[in-house]
Amino acid sequence: MNILIVDDEPVTLAFLRRGVSGPNRTVLEAKSFEECQKIVPEQRIDLVITDLNMPDQNGFAVANMVLQSYPNVPIFLVTGCNDDANLRFATMMGFNKIFNKPIHLPRLKEAIDAVERGLLSAPDSVSA
Repeated sequence: MNILIVDDEPVTLAFLRRGVSGPNRTVLEAKSFEECQKIVPEQRIDLVITDLNMPDQNGFAVANMVLQSYPNVPIFLVTGCNDDANLRFATMMGFNKIFNKPIHLPRLKEAIDAVERGLLSAPDSVSA
C-alpha cells in the first residue's frame, strides 16, 4: 500500500511517517502541493493523508489533483484548525476521515487498516 502524506510541517511529516509505516506500506512524502504534483504521476497512490492549511495550496486542492489520477483513492484530512465551520465544510466535501492535530495515532492506524481491508473508498466529492 502506497500512502502519500502531504504536509508543510517537517515535524508532522516525520510523526506521520513513523506512525503509519508498517509491513507492505510505502510512505511517500510531499512538503507542498508542488511536490505532490511531482509524486502523483510517478507513483501508484492507495491513500492520501493531507494537511488542510499549507502555504501554496490547501488540502482540498491536493485532494482534487490526486483524484484526477486516482478517482477511487481514500483521502484523510489532517488539520490544526479546529474551527467547526472548516470541519463541517471538510465533511461536506467528502473526506473519508478528519483528524485534528495533535493526531491520535491509534485512531489513524485503525482508519488505515480499514482502507487496507477495503472498508473505505474514495470520497463522493471534493472541491477546492
